[in-house]
Amino acid sequence: MPPPMHILRALTVCTLFFVAQTPAWAQAPGVPVQEDEVYRKTVSTEAETLLKQGKLLSLDSFQSRLTKTQARLLAPLPPASSIPLSPSQVCERARRSILSIGTLYRCGKCELWHTNLAGGYAIQNGGVAVTSLHVLKNTEHPEAYVIAADAKGRVFPVLEILGVHLSADAVILQTGASDLDPLPLQPHARPGDPVFCLSSPGGVRELFTTGIVSRFFAKSGAVFLHVTADWASGSSGSPVLDQFGNVLGHVASTRPLKTSGPPENRYVQTVLKEATASGEIVRLLTPH
Repeated sequence: MPPPMHILRALTVCTLFFVAQTPAWAQAPGVPVQEDEVYRKTVSTEAETLLKQGKLLSLDSFQSRLTKTQARLLAPLPPASSIPLSPSQVCERARRSILSIGTLYRCGKCELWHTNLAGGYAIQNGGVAVTSLHVLKNTEHPEAYVIAADAKGRVFPVLEILGVHLSADAVILQTGASDLDPLPLQPHARPGDPVFCLSSPGGVRELFTTGIVSRFFAKSGAVFLHVTADWASGSSGSPVLDQFGNVLGHVASTRPLKTSGPPENRYVQTVLKEATASGEIVRLLTPH
């Protein structure tokens, strides 16, 4: 026999009240909910404050210093880990180490300041970080300054260039971000090894993707990886990690492969994801 109607109404009200009082969240405790526009505005505001204080290095000055072909660090790098991590643990490990590196600039068309950010990651305590060199070679804007920001939106100046590897599209920087958790470098990987990437393509904050190492290849005298983890414009310089939280390389570029035939009939079949191998960073740190 079905329950009386007044009991059904009471149960419905209780259920609706419970649902209304339950947060409609999907993330686990401690997992950040990204607010991309808030992050962008926070970084821009803090960067402008540093500029007014005279603490930012101009992009012109930065580019004039791109002469150090060997880096010397005062302390050893953290050793590679052999403790397996879950994918979510790899993501959290990377988050404690990543930077947004790029420029604060004026476009010349208005009086406002804008930001152009890509990726980077700490490799040593004290603010030593790596990114792709092309991230900081933009000469389109008449006035630009180099900045670094952590995952919380705190902005730091780039203080010095510690080493440059032109053919590998890599630069080691001394930043003011002294409290990041550095990532170990792992120059030994094989095709088929799992990989992960935490990057912010197109300003989409902290997009975590996974795949495998596809192959290693040489270009301009340096070694790169093809991987199947996904990324896009704005991801450059972001770390590509193994299942132990070690850096196998960092995002360098994407390359679409198209069908053959007349240009108007060609279409993209796949997009190759290319990463600078971490062995090139090790080589930059090794006396020649």
